[in-house]
Amino acid sequence: ILPGEKLHCENLKHQLDVGMSPIREALAKLTATNLVTFEEHKGYSVKKMNAEELSDNILTFAEIECLCFRLAIEHGDDEWEGNIISALHCLKKIESGRKVDYSVWAPLNEKFHNALVSACPLHPLIQIRNEFYKRHQWYVRLSYKSVDSATIQANYREHKQLADLAIKKNQEKAVEMLMEHITSGKDPLIAQLSTQGMLNGSS
Repeated sequence: ILPGEKLHCENLKHQLDVGMSPIREALAKLTATNLVTFEEHKGYSVKKMNAEELSDNILTFAEIECLCFRLAIEHGDDEWEGNIISALHCLKKIESGRKVDYSVWAPLNEKFHNALVSACPLHPLIQIRNEFYKRHQWYVRLSYKSVDSATIQANYREHKQLADLAIKKNQEKAVEMLMEHITSGKDPLIAQLSTQGMLNGSS
């Protein structure tokens, strides 16, 4: 599903094999979160952001993720460290070689990032973080097609460094690196989506 794409309830019903009520309920919730728009006589469509909105979303997610990570490092115990090591091991299998399909990579990447912040004691903050993570990953998915194996391997090296810094409780360097890890792809992503006509104001 691409930015600006029309969302037809009947098509979604057949694609997802569910009734109309759950679809309408889901679309209403997505509209409330500003991910979907509704216009009279036109129906629902995926919101098409402009470059500034996308940049703001990425930076907001980065700030929230880093705050959760900082608190997780402060409160993390042996179980937290073990979860990070386990998640990293799973990632190594798919990030050390050739690029795999997004559907294979994304759940393991999410598992690793969830592990990093899992010791954050502020559960309402984690809930907010989870919502922004979902938004962020939607745009990551759009850009994943242009990612090559070398980029995936570089991503693993960053993941390993993040894990090492977290376990060593090197809070400042770990948070600084996570911020860079998230935001370094912001401008290339905006440029790519703009070129593809997926942002408002792009040709």
